[in-house]
Amino acid sequence: MSQEPDSRQSPPPQPPKIRPPRILPPVGCLLALGLIWGLHRLLPYGPTFLDHPAAETITRGLAVLGLALTISGIGLFHRAGTGIKPFSEARHLVTGGPYRLTRNPMYLGMVLILLGAFVKSGTLAGLLVPIAFALWIDRAYIRREEAFLEQHLGAPYLAYKDRVRRWL
Repeated sequence: MSQEPDSRQSPPPQPPKIRPPRILPPVGCLLALGLIWGLHRLLPYGPTFLDHPAAETITRGLAVLGLALTISGIGLFHRAGTGIKPFSEARHLVTGGPYRLTRNPMYLGMVLILLGAFVKSGTLAGLLVPIAFALWIDRAYIRREEAFLEQHLGAPYLAYKDRVRRWL
C-alpha cells in the first residue's frame, strides 16, 4: 500500500510561547515594598531622609508619578485592545502617551514607587530594593518581552525600539 502525499498545506510553524516567570511584576513590586519596610525595621541605618522637610514631597512625587505612569500604560493598552499581562497576545503596538519616552512606563512606574518607598523609609539598605527590582524586571521580563514583540510585531516594533529607549 502506498500512501499519497497530503496535498493540504500545513500551517506555518508558530513561534514558541514564552512562559513568564511565576511572580508577575505587580506582585514583585508589592513584595519589594514589603522588603523595604522589613529592611527599615531590621537595619534602620543610614541617612534619615524623614527628618528632611522635602522627604515627604519627594516621596509623594515619586509615588504619584509612578502610579500615573503605571495606570496610564495600562489604560493605553486596554484602549488599544492589546494584552496587559506579560507575554499575552500582542495585537497592537502602543506608542503614544508615556510610550513616546520609554518602552516600559509600567515597569518604570513601579521602580519610581519603590524609590519613593526607599526615601520614605529613610534606610540606606532600602535603596538596594529598587535597584534589584529594576534588574529583575529587565532580565526576567523586558528582554524576553522584546524578543516576544519582535516575533509577533516585526518591523514596526523594531523601528519603535530604535527610536525609543528601554527605560528613559
